[in-house]
Amino acid sequence: MKMKSQSGEPYFVSALARGLEVLSCFSDGTALGMAELAGTTNIPASTVWRICFTLEKCGYIVKAEGGSKWHVAPGVTVNIPRDRSNLRD
Repeated sequence: MKMKSQSGEPYFVSALARGLEVLSCFSDGTALGMAELAGTTNIPASTVWRICFTLEKCGYIVKAEGGSKWHVAPGVTVNIPRDRSNLRD
């Protein structure tokens, strides 16, 4: 699913929306890897990697055992609805 162009919304921050889209994938507590996240969000893998790197550095997600997947960090609750159709084409 691709995000709508928000050209008519001067205060919309696309990078934040993409970050929240990735973070919302972790709402069920499952450990997820790059391919799963990129496939679920339709965000390019390189962008997903940078988002996950940032979320990890900020303490929201941590690497799962083995280091190829991430999961929500201890003490973090993700309660972001996956269906945000108002941001979709």
